[in-house]
Amino acid sequence: TPSSQLPRIAIGRDPIARGALVALAQLEQFRTTHDFVSLEKYTSQRDLLAAFVASRSGLSGSVVRAAWASADLRHQRVLLTALTQVGVPYRFATMRPGESFDCSGLTLWAWQHSGVTLARLAAQQITSKSRIPVEQAVAGDLVYMPGHSLIYLGVKDLVLHAPYTGGLVRIDVLHLRDWYRFGNPLRG
Repeated sequence: TPSSQLPRIAIGRDPIARGALVALAQLEQFRTTHDFVSLEKYTSQRDLLAAFVASRSGLSGSVVRAAWASADLRHQRVLLTALTQVGVPYRFATMRPGESFDCSGLTLWAWQHSGVTLARLAAQQITSKSRIPVEQAVAGDLVYMPGHSLIYLGVKDLVLHAPYTGGLVRIDVLHLRDWYRFGNPLRG
């Protein structure tokens, strides 16, 4: 079952991580109460965060907001969980919220927080799930390129990942190629 415990973020981390934590707390409140006010607060915070991510990435806020809103709540939860780690350092073979992640550790942890088990290694994560065309991918889905796993942010080439030693978990606009693979962890 999905964990209702909120992820740890390091104090002073990126404003995206802090905004994601607020949105995630509001989503958890809605999941507990199922009331309209909680849903409205959550939606408002999610949309503000989407607009902020879009502005940082040079994309349209309305496009990112629509992409996030169209994902099911489980995918939104994965997306927000992963975003709480923006600014956390990359460290090979780690999965320590608020401290360090490698690429597959980040994707594993974000999906695990929503009750879905993934393999530990990037290549195994994508091969164990149904491959989907990019046109069917939604925010929160996996993206795989040889040796690297990422989380799709639902718009064009926008991804979240733990890139490399010395880097931080971050949002990037990549030029996704035909050999990138997309996978939905909720399917086979």
